[in-house]
Amino acid sequence: MPSPDLLSSDSQSANFLSPKEIEALIFLLDDPDEAIHHSVSERLAEQGMPIIPLLEKAWEHNMDPLLQERVEQLTHRIQYNDVRKAIERWAADDGEDLLEAALLLDRYAYPERDQTAIREKVAELRRAVWLELSQYLTPLEKVHVVNQVLFRHLGFAGLDDLARDPRAAYLGTLLETRKGNPLSLGLLYLILAQQLELPVYGVRFPQHPLLAVTEGYLLNFARPALRDQVVFYLYPFRHGAVVTARDIEENLQKAGVKARPEFYMPVSNRSMFQEMLLILENLYRGKEQLDKATEIAGLRALLHENALPAAEHGNSEA
Repeated sequence: MPSPDLLSSDSQSANFLSPKEIEALIFLLDDPDEAIHHSVSERLAEQGMPIIPLLEKAWEHNMDPLLQERVEQLTHRIQYNDVRKAIERWAADDGEDLLEAALLLDRYAYPERDQTAIREKVAELRRAVWLELSQYLTPLEKVHVVNQVLFRHLGFAGLDDLARDPRAAYLGTLLETRKGNPLSLGLLYLILAQQLELPVYGVRFPQHPLLAVTEGYLLNFARPALRDQVVFYLYPFRHGAVVTARDIEENLQKAGVKARPEFYMPVSNRSMFQEMLLILENLYRGKEQLDKATEIAGLRALLHENALPAAEHGNSEA
């Protein structure tokens, strides 16, 4: 029986556990007593990300299938909680750095992926487009430049057979393969456009990220006349195809979907990231990966409308 003090978070601070104490607890993860297993898991989970190397070491050096399974579960739980806290901080900061949000989401699915490499690849793409832009171009001409560099010169593409694949929704995967689905391409396009200081914003469109190009930058997303500032829309998944509000309405009618005001309204990056999480959640549900769908729903709940700044309330009402 393990020491009660070792299992109790009340008897001492979670930060006081030594590596030897942590290792002792790890090897109790396969205890057949469920009460002990639960206490051990809780105590270890309190330690957070610093114990991940010790968990990985235990997994590598112990061939007990039950212990390995529980180590994997605990590792994922710790990493997920770390992403949750990071997204909370992102939202509390201002929720506008969409690249940071994309990296956090990527970290959820691929915790071992090199995030510095992702940043560098995005910076390379931004520079490639920037070299072709001119301040004298119209917004439409600038979008055509982005499309030409991204899709024609660099070979990025949206593939229909990936449209419902949640694995293709992550930025790191898109940058590695240059093939993506509506979610990952919408995310990359919006990140690049905003880094290039183009007035491009996300739109809450069902299951298919839509972007709006506006007359100038937007500060107040609750303005009733916000839609009047939209010059045109574009679909990143279709090589950045430029469309009008009339085109959108016709496509909705063909799909049997009733048009709603928010389908045309630009929103903040925070609201758009929330919408993208909803799309990703539904992708996982479509693949019957309900555990992942539930976890994404938990991340999305951190950005619930009730928690949004007052200036964002009413986005769907305008």
